[in-house]
Amino acid sequence: MNEKKISHHWLEAYDRTGGLELLFIGFNNALKFYRNRMDEEGWYDVGFYWEDTDLIYGVMFVSLQNYINQCCYDFLDANLFGCKEKYEYYLKNSTFIDGSNVTQIQLIIDLANHFKHRDDPPSSTPSKVKAQKKESEENRRRNRFTQIGLNYPMKETYERFEDRLLIEGLEKLNKNMEISGLFQIAKDWRRDLWAEWHK
Repeated sequence: MNEKKISHHWLEAYDRTGGLELLFIGFNNALKFYRNRMDEEGWYDVGFYWEDTDLIYGVMFVSLQNYINQCCYDFLDANLFGCKEKYEYYLKNSTFIDGSNVTQIQLIIDLANHFKHRDDPPSSTPSKVKAQKKESEENRRRNRFTQIGLNYPMKETYERFEDRLLIEGLEKLNKNMEISGLFQIAKDWRRDLWAEWHK
């Protein structure tokens, strides 16, 4: 009887979650602080909450993006599924959102990029080629947001504006808006890709 030998790549054991788990404890504690303000201070409403927590949610998405991309580089080094670019893994073994062709992992990456670049001035890219590439990437990101019903915020003449994209995106990823659920999405995606590779 021939038994299939199960082998493991050394990168599979390097799950990179230790520091990220500590970050998420901090994110949760910070969000609780602002939720408590809504309960304790009558003047502090949900508008203040979203404004005060925007940075927390943004950094949370960026930290998940960093984790996902580190995993993708591990997958590339291990030559999982013969992919050549990290973005190819965003589409593998991840749940699609609302019947679209946008995956949960892709949305996390897009929300992180939105947060990082939303205030970039148009002239911040030095060359015409880089400017065109940046515009093309932003257009693809906007199209994916549109596919799943997210409204891209636009600055009007009023200097301050409420960017609800991160919050609406979080709700698409986790109906209860629990950020621990986002961390689990990323961990499950990594685990499932390795499991698929072993089949």
